[in-house]
Amino acid sequence: MTIPQCIVSIVFCTISLLPVTSHANTEDKHIPNICLEAQKRDNPKHRVELWTGCLEANIDEQTKGIALYNRALAFMQLDKAQAAINDYSKACQYLQTDPDVYINRGYAYLQLKKFPEAHSDFSRAIAFNPDSFEAYTNRAAVNIQTGNDTEAVYDLETALEKNPEYLPALYGLGTLFAMHENYNKRNGKRALDIAFQLMELQYDSQTLSIFAAALAELKDFPNAIKAQEEAIELAQKEGKPTKRLKDDLCSYRRGEPCH
Repeated sequence: MTIPQCIVSIVFCTISLLPVTSHANTEDKHIPNICLEAQKRDNPKHRVELWTGCLEANIDEQTKGIALYNRALAFMQLDKAQAAINDYSKACQYLQTDPDVYINRGYAYLQLKKFPEAHSDFSRAIAFNPDSFEAYTNRAAVNIQTGNDTEAVYDLETALEKNPEYLPALYGLGTLFAMHENYNKRNGKRALDIAFQLMELQYDSQTLSIFAAALAELKDFPNAIKAQEEAIELAQKEGKPTKRLKDDLCSYRRGEPCH
């Protein structure tokens, strides 16, 4: 499936979730100071160095798993996805049923476009925690990239059942219904309902672009134009690219939906 720019530019920077932050708190009197110091640092390069030192110290298996997990998070901040995957895989030996490990490794696989591996990890995270709306949303991102739209909609709707106000899932579902490359798979009414829900939670350029696309699907081009013009203004204030938004505005002015 070829993903159109009107979906990629609006969805995947959001739907491809950031990894969950830190794992368990390692503050314990039996843990070496270098491990405690590692979790206090903001600089990811320094954290990698300190967590490496922690792993070389005399620590128990639980702490080793946590150290590997957190070093992997730091590697991801340094755009070293493969190094992160290596650490997450080792962490799985010690944190075998922790869904966060699989969510984060799946996210790293997603960055490398290793979609089968990412899908597998998000599914394992769901098996360990059926209420993980993050895992469902990330798995939806994989399904969209691989053309499995029905499964993507299911995952996004399930994520919203778990957390009705989860923005990445709302953005993803709204974009699918308003801007899918296959016009027959669009649903302007559902997209509009999602846009109204988004407006109550996050009034930004992405919300307004979904709102405008939904209006265009419903042939309300005058209001689609107004919404898209406001989306462009907001995007400029937010420091976001506007080319795609401007291209869609041109479509609406011609009486056409998002291409």
